Amino acid sequence: MTRGYGSGRQRELAAEFVRYMLQRAWEEGDDIYEKAEEIVEEGKARGHLTLRGFEKKAVVNGRKHVVKVTGGNAELEESQSGETLLRILITAEVDTPGGRWEDAERLAAVVEALMGKKPKMRA
Repeated sequence: MTRGYGSGRQRELAAEFVRYMLQRAWEEGDDIYEKAEEIVEEGKARGHLTLRGFEKKAVVNGRKHVVKVTGGNAELEESQSGETLLRILITAEVDTPGGRWEDAERLAAVVEALMGKKPKMRA
């Protein structure tokens, strides 16, 4: 029995998304696939929709950041072409003061903390 929130369709879409991400990771190679599998297993161990309270350190452009997830939500949405989309919203605090560049750094820190991969950044 699957435990979790959301309708059966929402859980089905989430499982489909996880399968898709694992397939993409497999195509990228063993190291990426192993990391993706590790993230999926960590998510299963944490339970459903329990990112709240997740905290992790990330290094972006040589600067250390602490990412604290304070909330999140997942919802279904229909695209203009009629496809069903799964939109994942995450609210997080990142300890970097400053302006636009620092905003980009905060976002990169969240991506790295949650996905385990550094995103590319441009000025």
